[in-house]
Amino acid sequence: MTTDPLATIISILNNESTGLNTTGYEIYKDDGTTECTLLVTYDMSKEELADLFGGTQDYDVIITVKAGDGDTEWIATSTQVHNLPVILTGYVIEKHSAIGSGNKIITSELVRWKIFDILGKFIDTNVNAPGGNILIWKQGDHRFEEDTSVRPILYKVIIETECKVIR
Repeated sequence: MTTDPLATIISILNNESTGLNTTGYEIYKDDGTTECTLLVTYDMSKEELADLFGGTQDYDVIITVKAGDGDTEWIATSTQVHNLPVILTGYVIEKHSAIGSGNKIITSELVRWKIFDILGKFIDTNVNAPGGNILIWKQGDHRFEEDTSVRPILYKVIIETECKVIR
């Protein structure tokens, strides 16, 4: 029940023509290029995130998608609407800039705000009929966090969205 909407959202986030990291939704690297490696996936464990962001720093940004606790309501005798919170978490690694001397640390707040802005615009664009059996997908609450229990530190923006699924 919950994997179909999540798979749909991951699919539209990764879409080659309309997804993230395409025109209008670029996440810029600190050198001004858009050659930023972005991974959109299901929720990952702390160990998996640490491995991906570890010594090789394979990804600049990881966005995970997971479901919260939903509820179901009947809108007709044979039609159900499932209200499913979908939680998008954008992870940014604390790393050094390649620009200029001294290898400055990239400002995590700036990167998080960029991701928050990009995801907000993307969700607004896909509010109605984003695909599959999703009727409406809209932005809800957000918060910023740091995970200092792993190294390098992961900076997060967490956006809880509302998703209505017809069954």
